[in-house]
Amino acid sequence: MRPSKPPSEFVANGTVTSIDRVGKSRGRVAVFVDGAHCFELDSTFAAERAIRKGDRMTLEAAQALWDEDQRRAALERALHFLSYRGRTVAEVRRKLSGLGFGEVPTDAAVSRLRELGYLDDHAFAAQYVRSRLNRKSFGPRRIAMDLRKLGLNSALIDATLNEVGNEEDVSEAAIRAGRKYWRRVVREPDPRKRRWKFVQYLVRRGFAGDVARSAFDVVREEADAELR
Repeated sequence: MRPSKPPSEFVANGTVTSIDRVGKSRGRVAVFVDGAHCFELDSTFAAERAIRKGDRMTLEAAQALWDEDQRRAALERALHFLSYRGRTVAEVRRKLSGLGFGEVPTDAAVSRLRELGYLDDHAFAAQYVRSRLNRKSFGPRRIAMDLRKLGLNSALIDATLNEVGNEEDVSEAAIRAGRKYWRRVVREPDPRKRRWKFVQYLVRRGFAGDVARSAFDVVREEADAELR
């Protein structure tokens, strides 16, 4: 559901003449004042507020109803967005802005989601680092770049990497990635080129050069041991 237009000051003051379903949707209703379309609301919300034909409507009352409806709609859309996977605060803000929600309902939705524990950038970053390091075998530099794209600031990213991605975990991730790549690079007959390609592969995955070189030594020794 995209945001509806706010109440018009030219038609908001008067008597509610009808409350009609919007199109084929059962979820939205249009409130008409003195026969003119004034604003739209969620049908459940309209029922909760007991808006009925014959009620007097003012611009202030209409604006308050519409504002509350926008806050509820923004929260609903944000919850739906979060149902697929965890998100950062920046991602939720971008999503709601893209749907046309203004700053006020967006701020309200983000605040409520934080209260409920559904939005937590630190927890998101920690889970993301663990997943990319242990499951995907990406290095810290690649992980940091991806987290910046998701809207997290450098201070939070650095703190989380220091907290979650210790040297041993990073080294093990580089070795795991290197073992898989070894099947391809071992076909290179020139040992120097083989080492260079191996190291560059891990660097592209976000590992530092010294970590990549250490991983090469480990994987090469393992491969040599198998041949003995």
